Amino acid sequence: LAALLASAGSLGQTAPAAAVLSADDAMRGAAQKAISGNPELTARLNALRASASAVDAARGGLYPRVDVEVAAGWTEDRITTRNPDVQSLPRNSAALTLPQLLWDANVIRSDVARLDHDRLVRWFELLDVAETTALEAVRAHHDVVRQRALVALAEENYVHHRYASTQIGSRVRAGISRGVDLEQANARLALAESN
Repeated sequence: LAALLASAGSLGQTAPAAAVLSADDAMRGAAQKAISGNPELTARLNALRASASAVDAARGGLYPRVDVEVAAGWTEDRITTRNPDVQSLPRNSAALTLPQLLWDANVIRSDVARLDHDRLVRWFELLDVAETTALEAVRAHHDVVRQRALVALAEENYVHHRYASTQIGSRVRAGISRGVDLEQANARLALAESN
């Protein structure tokens, strides 16, 4: 993309520096607009974010975790030998555990490495879509600029052929040139007009 932008800037070296800068700015603006509005690029960016979150989630298996467990309730039974004779017993418990992974045969580290490579794949897919979109926008912009230049050249060509046809017509009327020259000039004028 940078090489294409640089080559496009070097094409207009005969133009004033301000015109080259404005053409480069217009080309950059077209590329940025195409990139910012591309839904496929947004999807690839979201896939990259999801893969980065997957790496973080897998890495979380290496850290200790805190488990809190609280239970409350009543238990009813039919034991009659209890003193006092109560058919229900309250049951309350609370537990706080802090487990830490000691060794898992490098399963988590392998998952982190695999998911990190997946994140790199998503990154390069994002770059591919961004560069392809920018390249298409720059090519389209370049085609529009080229077509406008061709139209301007065709209009200028028509003006020159019309002037030449008028000059040859007056020479034919004065008897200086032949009618064949006027026919050829009118044919070239018709061709320039069709372009």
